Amino acid sequence: MIVDEIRVAALPSWYRNADQPRSGVYVEEQIHALQERGVRMDVVYPDLRSPRALGFSALKANRFQTSLAEESGVRTMRWNGWGVNKWKRLRAAVYVNRARRLLEEYERRFGAPDLVHAHSHLWAGYAAADWCAARGVPLVVSEHRGMLVARNGEPPALPKWILRHLRRGLEVAAVTALVSEAQRPTLAPLVDRPEEKLRVVPNFVDGEVFPLSARNGDAGPTTRVVSVGNLKPEKGFDVLIRAFAALRASREDVELTVVGDGPERTRLESLARDLGVAGAVAFRGSLSKEALREEYGRADVFALGSRRESFGIVLLEAGASGLPVVASRSGGPETIVSEKTGALVEPEDVAGFAAALERVVARRVDSVARQAIRESVLDRYGKDVVVDQILGVYQDALLATGRGNPKS
Repeated sequence: MIVDEIRVAALPSWYRNADQPRSGVYVEEQIHALQERGVRMDVVYPDLRSPRALGFSALKANRFQTSLAEESGVRTMRWNGWGVNKWKRLRAAVYVNRARRLLEEYERRFGAPDLVHAHSHLWAGYAAADWCAARGVPLVVSEHRGMLVARNGEPPALPKWILRHLRRGLEVAAVTALVSEAQRPTLAPLVDRPEEKLRVVPNFVDGEVFPLSARNGDAGPTTRVVSVGNLKPEKGFDVLIRAFAALRASREDVELTVVGDGPERTRLESLARDLGVAGAVAFRGSLSKEALREEYGRADVFALGSRRESFGIVLLEAGASGLPVVASRSGGPETIVSEKTGALVEPEDVAGFAAALERVVARRVDSVARQAIRESVLDRYGKDVVVDQILGVYQDALLATGRGNPKS
Protein backbone atom coordinates (compact mmCIF):
# COMPACT_ATOMS: atom_id res chain seq x y z
CA MET A 1 0.00 0.00 0.00
CA ILE A 2 1.24 3.51 -0.86
CA VAL A 3 -0.51 6.60 0.50
CA ASP A 4 0.62 9.39 -1.78
CA GLU A 5 -0.16 13.04 -2.43
CA ILE A 6 -0.45 13.81 1.27
CA ARG A 7 1.71 16.03 3.43
CA VAL A 8 2.39 15.03 7.02
CA ALA A 9 3.81 17.26 9.75
CA ALA A 10 5.79 15.11 12.18
CA LEU A 11 5.99 16.54 15.70
CA PRO A 12 8.52 14.66 17.87
CA SER A 13 8.64 14.94 21.66
CA TRP A 14 12.42 14.44 21.38
CA TYR A 15 14.69 14.63 18.36
CA ARG A 16 18.37 14.95 17.57
CA ASN A 17 20.17 18.21 18.18
CA ALA A 18 23.71 19.45 18.79
CA ASP A 19 23.76 18.02 22.32
CA GLN A 20 22.15 14.66 21.55
CA PRO A 21 22.82 13.63 17.94
CA ARG A 22 21.25 10.17 18.47
CA SER A 23 18.12 11.32 20.29
CA GLY A 24 14.96 10.00 18.68
CA VAL A 25 16.92 8.27 15.93
CA TYR A 26 14.08 5.77 15.42
CA VAL A 27 11.67 8.68 14.84
CA GLU A 28 13.96 10.15 12.21
CA GLU A 29 14.39 6.76 10.53
CA GLN A 30 10.62 6.32 10.40
CA ILE A 31 10.20 9.76 8.84
CA HIS A 32 12.73 8.94 6.12
CA ALA A 33 11.15 5.54 5.48
CA LEU A 34 7.72 7.12 4.99
CA GLN A 35 9.14 9.75 2.66
CA GLU A 36 10.77 6.98 0.63
CA ARG A 37 7.28 5.50 0.19
CA GLY A 38 5.82 8.67 -1.31
CA VAL A 39 4.57 10.65 1.70
CA ARG A 40 5.77 14.26 1.94
CA MET A 41 7.16 14.36 5.48
CA ASP A 42 7.99 17.62 7.26
CA VAL A 43 9.33 17.97 10.80
CA VAL A 44 8.17 20.59 13.29
CA TYR A 45 10.21 20.54 16.49
CA PRO A 46 10.61 22.79 19.55
CA ASP A 47 14.33 22.21 20.13
CA LEU A 48 14.77 22.82 23.86
CA ARG A 49 18.48 22.31 24.45
CA SER A 50 19.85 21.57 27.88
CA PRO A 51 21.02 24.59 29.93
CA ARG A 52 24.15 22.58 30.72
CA ALA A 53 25.31 23.29 27.15
CA LEU A 54 24.68 27.01 27.52
CA GLY A 55 27.59 29.18 26.44
CA PHE A 56 28.24 32.19 24.22
CA SER A 57 28.54 30.26 20.95
CA ALA A 58 25.60 28.00 21.84
CA LEU A 59 23.44 30.96 22.81
CA LYS A 60 24.35 32.67 19.56
CA ALA A 61 23.14 29.63 17.62
CA ASN A 62 20.06 29.05 19.80
CA ARG A 63 18.71 32.51 20.46
CA PHE A 64 15.00 31.64 20.66
CA GLN A 65 14.53 31.90 16.90
CA THR A 66 12.71 29.74 14.36
CA SER A 67 14.80 28.12 11.65
CA LEU A 68 13.84 26.30 8.47
CA ALA A 69 16.22 23.93 6.70
CA GLU A 70 16.41 20.75 4.67
CA GLU A 71 17.89 18.18 7.04
CA SER A 72 18.89 15.02 5.16
CA GLY A 73 16.21 15.76 2.58
CA VAL A 74 13.43 16.49 5.10
CA ARG A 75 12.03 20.00 5.49
CA THR A 76 12.54 20.78 9.17
CA MET A 77 11.23 23.76 11.14
CA ARG A 78 12.76 24.20 14.60
CA TRP A 79 12.33 26.62 17.42
CA ASN A 80 15.87 26.98 18.73
CA GLY A 81 15.67 27.65 22.46
CA TRP A 82 16.47 26.31 25.89
CA GLY A 83 14.58 24.06 28.26
CA VAL A 84 14.40 23.79 32.02
CA ASN A 85 15.35 20.24 32.94
CA LYS A 86 14.82 20.50 36.69
CA TRP A 87 11.10 21.35 36.64
CA LYS A 88 9.23 18.87 34.46
CA ARG A 89 5.93 20.75 34.46
CA LEU A 90 7.60 23.98 33.41
CA ARG A 91 9.58 22.25 30.66
CA ALA A 92 6.38 20.58 29.43
CA ALA A 93 4.56 23.92 29.40
CA VAL A 94 7.36 25.55 27.39
CA TYR A 95 7.40 22.66 24.91
CA VAL A 96 3.60 22.74 24.44
CA ASN A 97 3.54 26.52 23.96
CA ARG A 98 6.34 26.49 21.40
CA ALA A 99 4.97 23.45 19.56
CA ARG A 100 1.60 25.16 19.05
CA ARG A 101 3.27 28.34 17.85
CA LEU A 102 5.45 26.35 15.46
CA LEU A 103 2.40 24.59 14.03
CA GLU A 104 0.78 28.00 13.48
CA GLU A 105 3.93 29.28 11.78
CA TYR A 106 4.10 26.14 9.66
CA GLU A 107 0.47 26.68 8.60
CA ARG A 108 1.15 30.30 7.67
CA ARG A 109 4.06 29.31 5.45
CA PHE A 110 2.83 26.10 3.87
CA GLY A 111 -0.84 25.70 4.73
CA ALA A 112 -2.27 23.09 7.08
CA PRO A 113 -0.87 19.58 6.60
CA ASP A 114 -3.14 16.69 5.66
CA LEU A 115 -2.19 14.94 8.90
CA VAL A 116 -0.11 15.54 12.03
CA HIS A 117 1.94 12.60 13.32
CA ALA A 118 3.03 13.26 16.90
CA HIS A 119 5.54 11.07 18.67
CA SER A 120 4.39 10.48 22.25
CA HIS A 121 1.35 12.04 23.91
CA LEU A 122 3.70 13.62 26.44
CA TRP A 123 4.11 16.18 25.06
CA ALA A 124 3.74 16.30 21.29
CA GLY A 125 0.32 14.63 21.22
CA TYR A 126 -1.08 16.98 23.82
CA ALA A 127 0.44 20.01 22.09
CA ALA A 128 -1.11 19.06 18.75
CA ALA A 129 -4.53 18.03 20.06
CA ASP A 130 -6.28 21.42 20.28
CA TRP A 131 -4.54 22.69 17.14
CA CYS A 132 -5.71 19.68 15.12
CA ALA A 133 -9.21 19.69 16.58
CA ALA A 134 -9.73 23.36 15.69
CA ARG A 135 -8.79 22.72 12.05
CA GLY A 136 -10.19 19.26 11.51
CA VAL A 137 -6.72 17.93 10.77
CA PRO A 138 -6.39 14.24 11.72
CA LEU A 139 -3.92 13.44 14.47
CA VAL A 140 -1.95 10.20 14.77
CA VAL A 141 0.23 9.61 17.83
CA SER A 142 2.98 7.00 18.13
CA GLU A 143 3.48 6.27 21.82
CA HIS A 144 7.05 5.42 22.77
CA ARG A 145 7.25 6.27 26.47
CA GLY A 146 8.44 3.58 28.82
CA MET A 147 6.78 5.32 31.78
CA LEU A 148 3.42 4.11 30.40
CA VAL A 149 4.37 0.42 30.47
CA ALA A 150 2.25 -1.73 32.79
CA ARG A 151 3.85 -4.32 35.07
CA ASN A 152 1.99 -7.65 35.17
CA GLY A 153 -1.02 -5.87 33.72
CA GLU A 154 -0.97 -3.18 36.43
CA PRO A 155 -0.70 0.39 35.12
CA PRO A 156 1.88 2.64 36.75
CA ALA A 157 0.70 5.24 39.27
CA LEU A 158 0.75 8.52 37.34
CA PRO A 159 0.09 12.05 38.68
CA LYS A 160 -3.34 13.50 37.95
CA TRP A 161 -1.90 16.26 35.79
CA ILE A 162 -0.19 13.67 33.58
CA LEU A 163 -3.42 11.68 33.24
CA ARG A 164 -5.35 14.83 32.33
CA HIS A 165 -2.95 15.64 29.52
CA LEU A 166 -2.95 12.05 28.28
CA ARG A 167 -6.76 12.03 28.10
CA ARG A 168 -6.86 15.11 25.90
CA GLY A 169 -4.43 13.74 23.35
CA LEU A 170 -6.10 10.32 23.33
CA GLU A 171 -9.50 11.93 22.82
CA VAL A 172 -8.44 13.90 19.73
CA ALA A 173 -6.11 11.34 18.12
CA ALA A 174 -7.77 9.29 15.40
CA VAL A 175 -5.30 6.51 16.22
CA THR A 176 -2.72 6.06 18.95
CA ALA A 177 -0.10 3.60 17.76
CA LEU A 178 1.37 1.76 20.75
CA VAL A 179 4.83 0.32 20.28
CA SER A 180 3.83 -2.66 22.43
CA GLU A 181 0.83 -4.22 24.16
CA ALA A 182 2.47 -3.41 27.49
CA GLN A 183 1.22 0.19 27.16
CA ARG A 184 -2.44 -0.74 26.59
CA PRO A 185 -3.47 -1.31 30.25
CA THR A 186 -2.32 2.23 31.06
CA LEU A 187 -3.98 4.03 28.14
CA ALA A 188 -7.14 1.99 27.46
CA PRO A 189 -9.04 3.28 30.55
CA LEU A 190 -8.38 6.87 29.44
CA VAL A 191 -10.06 6.72 26.03
CA ASP A 192 -13.47 5.82 24.60
CA ARG A 193 -13.49 2.90 22.15
CA PRO A 194 -9.93 1.78 22.94
CA GLU A 195 -10.35 -1.26 20.69
CA GLU A 196 -10.65 1.16 17.74
CA LYS A 197 -8.33 3.97 18.75
CA LEU A 198 -5.40 1.99 20.18
CA ARG A 199 -3.35 -0.17 17.84
CA VAL A 200 0.03 -1.79 18.16
CA VAL A 201 2.45 -0.56 15.52
CA PRO A 202 6.02 -1.44 16.53
CA ASN A 203 9.29 0.19 15.62
CA PHE A 204 11.19 -1.35 12.72
CA VAL A 205 14.68 -2.48 11.89
CA ASP A 206 16.34 -2.09 8.50
CA GLY A 207 17.85 -5.44 7.60
CA GLU A 208 20.21 -3.76 5.12
CA VAL A 209 21.67 -1.56 7.86
CA PHE A 210 22.08 -4.50 10.26
CA PRO A 211 23.17 -7.53 8.21
CA LEU A 212 23.63 -11.07 9.44
CA SER A 213 26.79 -11.45 11.48
CA ALA A 214 29.49 -13.59 9.87
CA ARG A 215 30.61 -14.79 13.28
CA ASN A 216 29.80 -18.44 13.99
CA GLY A 217 29.25 -20.24 17.27
CA ASP A 218 32.68 -21.85 17.11
CA ALA A 219 34.46 -18.69 15.91
CA GLY A 220 36.89 -18.51 18.82
CA PRO A 221 37.69 -19.29 22.44
CA THR A 222 35.99 -16.12 23.77
CA THR A 223 32.23 -15.68 23.96
CA ARG A 224 31.25 -12.05 23.60
CA VAL A 225 28.10 -10.63 25.21
CA VAL A 226 27.01 -7.16 24.08
CA SER A 227 24.44 -4.75 25.50
CA VAL A 228 23.31 -1.40 24.10
CA GLY A 229 21.35 1.45 25.66
CA ASN A 230 21.35 4.67 27.61
CA LEU A 231 23.17 4.22 30.91
CA LYS A 232 20.22 5.17 33.11
CA PRO A 233 18.79 3.34 36.15
CA GLU A 234 15.70 2.09 34.29
CA LYS A 235 17.89 0.26 31.77
CA GLY A 236 19.15 -2.12 34.48
CA PHE A 237 22.81 -2.26 33.48
CA ASP A 238 23.66 -2.84 37.14
CA VAL A 239 21.57 -6.04 37.04
CA LEU A 240 23.33 -7.13 33.87
CA ILE A 241 26.81 -6.51 35.28
CA ARG A 242 25.99 -8.45 38.47
CA ALA A 243 24.62 -11.32 36.38
CA PHE A 244 27.69 -11.25 34.17
CA ALA A 245 29.96 -11.37 37.24
CA ALA A 246 28.09 -14.48 38.43
CA LEU A 247 28.51 -16.06 35.01
CA ARG A 248 32.17 -15.10 34.87
CA ALA A 249 32.79 -16.95 38.16
CA SER A 250 32.09 -20.23 36.36
CA ARG A 251 33.17 -19.26 32.83
CA GLU A 252 36.30 -17.22 32.27
CA ASP A 253 35.84 -17.31 28.50
CA VAL A 254 33.07 -14.66 28.48
CA GLU A 255 33.46 -10.92 27.92
CA LEU A 256 30.89 -8.12 28.11
CA THR A 257 30.76 -5.00 25.93
CA VAL A 258 28.50 -2.13 27.02
CA VAL A 259 27.60 0.39 24.29
CA GLY A 260 26.04 3.68 25.34
CA ASP A 261 26.54 6.57 27.67
CA GLY A 262 24.64 8.32 30.41
CA PRO A 263 24.58 9.40 34.06
CA GLU A 264 25.16 5.86 35.39
CA ARG A 265 28.43 5.22 33.59
CA THR A 266 30.79 6.10 36.43
CA ARG A 267 28.77 4.05 38.93
CA LEU A 268 28.63 1.07 36.58
CA GLU A 269 32.36 1.16 35.96
CA SER A 270 32.88 1.22 39.72
CA LEU A 271 30.50 -1.72 40.14
CA ALA A 272 32.46 -3.78 37.61
CA ARG A 273 35.66 -3.05 39.53
CA ASP A 274 34.06 -3.95 42.87
CA LEU A 275 32.85 -7.27 41.44
CA GLY A 276 36.28 -8.07 40.05
CA VAL A 277 35.21 -8.14 36.38
CA ALA A 278 36.49 -4.75 35.19
CA GLY A 279 39.04 -6.46 32.95
CA ALA A 280 36.26 -8.39 31.19
CA VAL A 281 33.80 -5.48 30.78
CA ALA A 282 34.43 -2.87 28.07
CA PHE A 283 32.50 0.41 28.13
CA ARG A 284 32.48 1.72 24.56
CA GLY A 285 30.37 4.85 25.01
CA SER A 286 27.99 6.06 22.28
CA LEU A 287 28.80 4.73 18.82
CA SER A 288 27.86 5.58 15.26
CA LYS A 289 25.57 3.19 13.48
CA GLU A 290 28.48 1.80 11.53
CA ALA A 291 30.51 1.11 14.68
CA LEU A 292 27.45 -0.36 16.40
CA ARG A 293 26.93 -2.73 13.47
CA GLU A 294 30.52 -3.90 13.91
CA GLU A 295 29.91 -4.57 17.61
CA TYR A 296 26.91 -6.75 16.78
CA GLY A 297 29.05 -8.52 14.19
CA ARG A 298 31.69 -9.39 16.81
CA ALA A 299 29.19 -10.59 19.43
CA ASP A 300 27.75 -14.00 20.22
CA VAL A 301 24.89 -13.00 22.55
CA PHE A 302 22.90 -9.83 23.22
CA ALA A 303 21.64 -8.94 26.72
CA LEU A 304 19.18 -6.32 27.99
CA GLY A 305 18.36 -6.03 31.68
CA SER A 306 15.82 -3.17 31.63
CA ARG A 307 13.52 -2.53 34.57
CA ARG A 308 10.93 -0.94 32.26
CA GLU A 309 11.05 -0.99 28.46
CA SER A 310 8.31 0.27 26.13
CA PHE A 311 9.77 -1.66 23.19
CA GLY A 312 13.49 -2.33 22.80
CA ILE A 313 14.64 -1.48 19.28
CA VAL A 314 18.14 -2.71 20.16
CA LEU A 315 16.60 -6.18 20.40
CA LEU A 316 15.60 -5.87 16.74
CA GLU A 317 19.06 -4.71 15.71
CA ALA A 318 20.63 -7.63 17.54
CA GLY A 319 18.09 -10.07 16.12
CA ALA A 320 18.61 -8.82 12.57
CA SER A 321 22.32 -9.47 13.15
CA GLY A 322 21.46 -13.05 14.13
CA LEU A 323 22.21 -12.75 17.84
CA PRO A 324 20.29 -14.76 20.45
CA VAL A 325 18.95 -12.50 23.20
CA VAL A 326 18.59 -12.60 26.96
CA ALA A 327 16.20 -9.87 28.17
CA SER A 328 14.02 -9.00 31.11
CA ARG A 329 10.23 -9.15 31.08
CA SER A 330 10.05 -5.38 31.29
CA GLY A 331 7.25 -4.63 28.80
CA GLY A 332 8.28 -4.56 25.15
CA PRO A 333 10.74 -7.50 25.14
CA GLU A 334 7.95 -10.01 25.80
CA THR A 335 6.56 -9.42 22.30
CA ILE A 336 9.97 -9.62 20.63
CA VAL A 337 11.87 -12.44 22.35
CA SER A 338 10.76 -16.07 22.11
CA GLU A 339 12.30 -19.40 23.04
CA LYS A 340 13.57 -19.65 19.47
CA THR A 341 15.36 -16.32 19.63
CA GLY A 342 16.59 -16.29 23.23
CA ALA A 343 15.35 -16.21 26.82
CA LEU A 344 13.32 -13.96 29.12
CA VAL A 345 13.82 -13.45 32.85
CA GLU A 346 12.14 -11.38 35.53
CA PRO A 347 13.43 -7.83 36.10
CA GLU A 348 15.94 -7.51 38.97
CA ASP A 349 16.53 -11.30 39.02
CA VAL A 350 20.32 -11.41 38.97
CA ALA A 351 20.56 -15.18 39.53
CA GLY A 352 17.92 -15.88 36.88
CA PHE A 353 19.64 -13.58 34.42
CA ALA A 354 23.00 -15.29 35.02
CA ALA A 355 21.43 -18.72 34.53
CA ALA A 356 19.74 -17.62 31.28
CA LEU A 357 23.02 -16.18 30.01
CA GLU A 358 24.72 -19.48 30.85
CA ARG A 359 22.12 -21.46 28.86
CA VAL A 360 22.26 -19.19 25.82
CA VAL A 361 26.05 -18.92 25.85
CA ALA A 362 26.33 -22.72 26.04
CA ARG A 363 24.34 -23.15 22.83
CA ARG A 364 27.15 -21.71 20.66
CA VAL A 365 24.60 -20.68 18.04
CA ASP A 366 25.67 -21.64 14.52
CA SER A 367 25.06 -19.86 11.22
CA VAL A 368 21.82 -21.71 10.48
CA ALA A 369 20.32 -20.74 13.84
CA ARG A 370 21.50 -17.15 13.35
CA GLN A 371 19.73 -16.98 10.00
CA ALA A 372 16.53 -18.29 11.61
CA ILE A 373 16.73 -15.60 14.32
CA ARG A 374 17.21 -12.92 11.67
CA GLU A 375 14.25 -14.13 9.60
CA SER A 376 12.02 -14.27 12.67
CA VAL A 377 12.76 -10.63 13.45
CA LEU A 378 12.50 -9.29 9.89
CA ASP A 379 9.23 -11.13 9.24
CA ARG A 380 7.58 -9.17 12.06
CA TYR A 381 9.63 -5.99 12.36
CA GLY A 382 11.25 -5.44 8.97
CA LYS A 383 11.19 -1.92 7.59
CA ASP A 384 8.64 -2.51 4.83
CA VAL A 385 6.38 -4.58 7.09
CA VAL A 386 6.06 -1.80 9.68
CA VAL A 387 5.87 1.08 7.19
CA ASP A 388 2.89 -0.69 5.57
CA GLN A 389 1.19 -0.66 8.98
CA ILE A 390 1.85 3.06 9.46
CA LEU A 391 0.48 3.85 6.01
CA GLY A 392 -2.64 1.87 6.90
CA VAL A 393 -3.03 3.97 10.05
CA TYR A 394 -2.69 7.16 7.98
CA GLN A 395 -5.37 5.99 5.57
CA ASP A 396 -7.78 5.10 8.38
CA ALA A 397 -7.14 8.42 10.17
CA LEU A 398 -7.82 10.39 6.99
CA LEU A 399 -11.02 8.48 6.32
CA ALA A 400 -12.22 8.75 9.93
CA THR A 401 -11.92 12.53 9.84
CA GLY A 402 -13.42 12.93 6.36
CA ARG A 403 -10.23 14.17 4.74
CA GLY A 404 -10.72 12.17 1.56
CA ASN A 405 -9.67 8.83 0.22
CA PRO A 406 -5.88 8.64 -0.17
CA LYS A 407 -4.64 6.74 -3.16
CA SER A 408 -3.35 3.22 -2.50
